[in-house]
Amino acid sequence: MTQSAGAALISLVLLASCAPWATTVSFPVAGGQRIRFEKVGSSFGRAEDSRFVITESGLTTYREGGRNYLRWQFGFRVKEPLKLQSVVVEEVSGTQPVLILKDLAPEVAGIEWTKQSGLTPAEPGTVPWFFDPGSTLRIFRFSIIAADGQRSTLYQAAMFDKKAKDALRYQMGPEVGAVGRLGQAPDGVRSEN
Repeated sequence: MTQSAGAALISLVLLASCAPWATTVSFPVAGGQRIRFEKVGSSFGRAEDSRFVITESGLTTYREGGRNYLRWQFGFRVKEPLKLQSVVVEEVSGTQPVLILKDLAPEVAGIEWTKQSGLTPAEPGTVPWFFDPGSTLRIFRFSIIAADGQRSTLYQAAMFDKKAKDALRYQMGPEVGAVGRLGQAPDGVRSEN
């Protein structure tokens, strides 16, 4: 082996050792079943089957009438052109499923379906996990029925760590108890002052 070939091989080994490894983890969901997820670093892979791939399961903030709200944003891509009959998204991290949204007239725009949930008051009594300083795992069950009657059930995990929660609370303003001193941005969030 030449010296340059040996150096290239060592570089490849070092590069590969720096790449995050995919691992499989499993969590219990409502109903007692355990679901397996692929995780790369701190992120979960996108759930998919032969017809759909989940593209979004995130949280947004909204302010109306001086009150702060949270709203879920969901999306998936269709792998082949088809019409949908219904889409139901439930949060299944606890012992009982919680309905987040039900779309009985889903529209696919191009190859994407997206929908926002209703507004939830951003208050510790309503969404206590959002105000907990630790990381919170949320698992969503997407039940998609195509017009041909075929059903797909996909589970998507989403992790909300302290940094993500702090950034969302900061967007809402100091009255939700962002972090630290009044008006102080959380780590990694630029203030536009």
